[in-house]
Amino acid sequence: MKRLLTIGILGVLLTACGENGTDFSFDEDSGSGTNTLYVDGHIEGKPGDSTHMEVEVSLDGAPLAGAEVRIDSDLGAITLQATAPGRYEAHQSGFASGYRLRVEMDGDSVEGALDSPEPHTVETPAAGSTYDTHSGDLIVTWSPTGADETKVESDKADLELTGDPGEAVIPLTTFQDDEDEIEVERTNRIHLAGGTGDSNLEISYKTETEIFVENPHDD
Repeated sequence: MKRLLTIGILGVLLTACGENGTDFSFDEDSGSGTNTLYVDGHIEGKPGDSTHMEVEVSLDGAPLAGAEVRIDSDLGAITLQATAPGRYEAHQSGFASGYRLRVEMDGDSVEGALDSPEPHTVETPAAGSTYDTHSGDLIVTWSPTGADETKVESDKADLELTGDPGEAVIPLTTFQDDEDEIEVERTNRIHLAGGTGDSNLEISYKTETEIFVENPHDD
């Protein structure tokens, strides 16, 4: 699966809007630009929910207002709306296989493309199941794999994993309440060569699994 996303900052900020039927194709590309803008882009999808897009843009260390920030995918093109100085956001139904981000303002520009991680499902624990701490540490498994990095969280544990191993172990001592929520977030990331500093774009897919806990551990 090819990974993709392109970023560019365009002149006037428009209200967030989608355009269906966009002619869209891409290969993963760190992109190009004027090396004058700092761009930090985040796209996050969840099952059964709209995809959230957020891009922060600055020039010479100051948040940049009035930029046009556009994201394209096979779901259509969408222009992000300013929600704070230098911050642009939008929501879009569905989760595309890849995205292109474009940002441009008065001759300054950044662009790049990235492939999305394939949507995953958590295999264990099952949603609504009961985990007994007397059985040992909780083993969390998911599929498919293949993302650049993975994060697994519960209410009191935060595991950052190298790559995407498909399995994580949460210590039983971190389960201290009768209920908990297990989050698995898999992310692809690319450095935007046309931006300044550590400009980057990342695409994540996150699942949330609620479980019951028997014999919670006393802190």
